[in-house]
Amino acid sequence: MKSLLAILALLLTAGINASAQFYDKPSHVSLEVQGVMPMGGYFAQSQKTGGGAAAKLIMPLSESADLVVSGGLFIFPGKMVPRGKTMINAGYLKPISLLAGFRYSFTPTDVLYDDEAMNTFYIEPRLGFSVIRSKSWVPTYAPTIGYLIRDKVDISFRYQATSSSNKYNQEAMLVFGVAYGLDF
Repeated sequence: MKSLLAILALLLTAGINASAQFYDKPSHVSLEVQGVMPMGGYFAQSQKTGGGAAAKLIMPLSESADLVVSGGLFIFPGKMVPRGKTMINAGYLKPISLLAGFRYSFTPTDVLYDDEAMNTFYIEPRLGFSVIRSKSWVPTYAPTIGYLIRDKVDISFRYQATSSSNKYNQEAMLVFGVAYGLDF
């Protein structure tokens, strides 16, 4: 846990310094509402479609590149699952994710007088950790594609999955998010 916080602090510090030295666009926070569909294995068998919320710190590095650090909480209602000869409710699952990554925009997002240039598709690979059932941190990856509108409204679609040998800590999900960016 301490090493994860140290890595996130290092990325945050490096990103803010790089942003301040090489590019004038301010950092901003994006607040996101998510619809989430579980996929595959025990996770999909025991949980219904859920929702979530996330916050993402975006630190510009250049016209087309940003460093991102995000944290989110998902909530999944449980399904009825067999346990022996009876059926039980799997209960609510509330995984938490902390991810860091890099966003590449296909059109520079800072052109002020061209409306089309302010709307752009992007890709955003992210890596990090999630806490699921076992209360231990599990490695997580989340490739993302999205569309940014006027550098404020962010519509994204991602596949997020964990890498664990324990079936109760394995999760894979499709996440659809709509976010709004706030400058600071």
